[in-house]
Amino acid sequence: MIALILGLMVLAAAPAVGNPAGSPKEEVVYAHLAANGQPTGVFIVNAFPEAQGRITDYGDYRRVVNLTNTDHIEHDADRVQVTTEPGDFFYQGEATSTELPWLIGLDYRLDARPVSAAELQGEAGEVTIRISIRPNPEVDPVFFDNYLLQVSVNLDTQYFSRITADGATIAASGATSVVNFTALPGAESDFEVSAMARNAHLGQIQVAGLPYQMMLDLPDPAEYVGDLVALQDAIALLADGVGEFTSGVDQLDNASSQLNSGAAALADNARLLSRGFDQLAAGRGEFDAGLRQYNDGVHEFSAGMTALSDGIGQFAAGIDQLADGSSQLASGLGTYSTGVTQFSEGLDDAAAGSQQLTAGVAELADGLGQLTEQGKYADPSLVSGSAQILAALEAMVAALSVPLTDAELELLLGLLQTVSGAFDDFAAAVDAAEFEAFLSLLRESLNRFDNSVTEIERIAASLQDADAVVTQLGIDVQDNPEAQALLAYMAEQGRQLDAASAELRSTRAALSGLDPLVQGVLTALENLQAEYDTARDLISRLNSTLQAIQVDDLQQLSAGIGLLASNYRTFHEGLVAYVDGVEQAYLGVGGDPGLLGGAQQLSDGLGLLAASGDELAAGAGELADGAAQLNDGIWRLRDGAAEFTDRGGLVVDGAGQLAAGGDDLVAGHGELLSGDQQVRSGLWQYASGVGEYAAGVGRFTGGLAALNDGGAELGDGAATLRAETSDMNQQLTERIDEALADLLPGDFTLVSFADPRNTGIERVQFIYLVDAQTEPTPEPAEPEDDSAGSIWDRLLDIFR
Repeated sequence: MIALILGLMVLAAAPAVGNPAGSPKEEVVYAHLAANGQPTGVFIVNAFPEAQGRITDYGDYRRVVNLTNTDHIEHDADRVQVTTEPGDFFYQGEATSTELPWLIGLDYRLDARPVSAAELQGEAGEVTIRISIRPNPEVDPVFFDNYLLQVSVNLDTQYFSRITADGATIAASGATSVVNFTALPGAESDFEVSAMARNAHLGQIQVAGLPYQMMLDLPDPAEYVGDLVALQDAIALLADGVGEFTSGVDQLDNASSQLNSGAAALADNARLLSRGFDQLAAGRGEFDAGLRQYNDGVHEFSAGMTALSDGIGQFAAGIDQLADGSSQLASGLGTYSTGVTQFSEGLDDAAAGSQQLTAGVAELADGLGQLTEQGKYADPSLVSGSAQILAALEAMVAALSVPLTDAELELLLGLLQTVSGAFDDFAAAVDAAEFEAFLSLLRESLNRFDNSVTEIERIAASLQDADAVVTQLGIDVQDNPEAQALLAYMAEQGRQLDAASAELRSTRAALSGLDPLVQGVLTALENLQAEYDTARDLISRLNSTLQAIQVDDLQQLSAGIGLLASNYRTFHEGLVAYVDGVEQAYLGVGGDPGLLGGAQQLSDGLGLLAASGDELAAGAGELADGAAQLNDGIWRLRDGAAEFTDRGGLVVDGAGQLAAGGDDLVAGHGELLSGDQQVRSGLWQYASGVGEYAAGVGRFTGGLAALNDGGAELGDGAATLRAETSDMNQQLTERIDEALADLLPGDFTLVSFADPRNTGIERVQFIYLVDAQTEPTPEPAEPEDDSAGSIWDRLLDIFR
């Protein structure tokens, strides 16, 4: 360490540009770093060579120490003043700030695990030391940009082995291996040292910062560019020759392209000629095949015409039979149309009768409703009036069973007269003529209903008998499509009428279920009529007797009144049964379902049936008209067949002659095809030879094109080489200057690290030190106090 300090102090370097007006001064900056690289103290040794007289220096120091003698140094804030004898003068200042131009980072790992330096001490394993160097933005960058750093890591071989470090030089100094790294000016750097440790104790780490200088005697680049100029001239001549060569090749290539085009056109035309004749031969072959097919077709046509002529004769005979059947069909369809028209008219009559039946049943329902209303629901009604009479009679019987006072007899007489009035009202409400009219209307409606249903069933049955229809028309439907179509249409109409008949039969069955109810109503009405006549006669006589009764006669009439009350109860019960029967008859006629609903359904069904009958009649008429037109067409067809038969013979003769001519044409065309084969073979050989010639010319042209392309590339390359090397001597000189610029130190103005106000700065150096880890040793005996040590003792005290 002492040798390093002495070397730094006496190291001479090429002086940087300084301030000539100031006194010469040199600065050595010592920094004590912690194990992680953080500065813990900064000391600046200021040197004034051959100083004399009053010295004034600047720096922010915590304290200053005279390293030359014992003279007093004046230290006031950031200014230091001293008066010296002639000679070199040194003083040390402890800086108040620890900011340095380089930020040093130290990181330690043991077996890839981060550890501190204290944790690493005494351990064994793979040790890695990482060193990072970064600029400090708080310090003037002139030192970082222009100074070279030398980093030395000392590792004692008794603690470390297998030491490796990329980019470093490893030197041995006794039992210590020194790993040296170099950081160039202005560059951020990262270094790494690896070693195997046993009882690890880190050695001292030193970082020295010096101005970057290179003492090299560089040659003059002009001595080496003379041969390059000759090379440039030779390249130019080569480029010119290549240009002339490629120009000739290009002309030859153009001529060969024209030759190739002509040969290709000749080959194409030969192939076209060959293909054209091939197509001609193929067309002749197809024509020959078509001609043979045509000839075969003519023979077939001749045979077909003969068969057609015979078939037309047979067709004409069949047409005669068809004409006779058509006449019979037209006649039968006329008869059928007339019958269908009559049937449609019968349906219209049945529909009208059904509407009348519906109206009669509606009137019957209204009459029964009125009787039900008057007999049971009117106020007063027959039942309620008869009940009042019965109650009055029974009250009189009860009253006459005990002796009565004159006043009570007067009241009883009034009651008898009231009963007499009720008899009059009841007699007026019941009219025998109404019963007769009601019974007559009911019987008439039922008879008309039965007759209508029977007629409809008969019509439906006749429409469904297809055999009867065929027999009525008198035609033969075998082998007669028109007659079969007619029967199919009639069968469809029969199915529709059958569906309507089924609905009518269902309605008739539902109405038949009402017969017992209607018959019961009739019987009840007839019985009630007889009882009503008897009751009416009794009421008339009783009313006359009651009108003549006096108060004195009441006691003598008690027995007769009791008998009257008993008989009247029987009558009243019959009246209630009568009214109930009328209500049931009303519900049977006008309820749901009832006689009125069935009659209405019957009327609607007959209306639909009548409409279908009209459509059937219209269809039958159209069939009859169509049959007549068909008959006319068949007779015209018969006339045409006869005429065709006459002319068919001539066509048959012409077809025979046409077949004979076709045989001759097929034979002549076969000889023409034989000659085509020889011409075709010769053209194919000619086209093949021309194609080979064109292929050879194409290959020759392709070779010339490749040669031309290669010549063009050679010409481009020669031109590029000529352009790129035309100033090769200048390019070499510029590249050498650029390379040397990165290696040679640049000019810069050296400033004081202690304080920018200091002038005459000739040298500034930096030394960073990290203490080594040592084994514990016994404490030495306390030395004698010697306050007045030498300058070297004082200098070494910085690092003790």
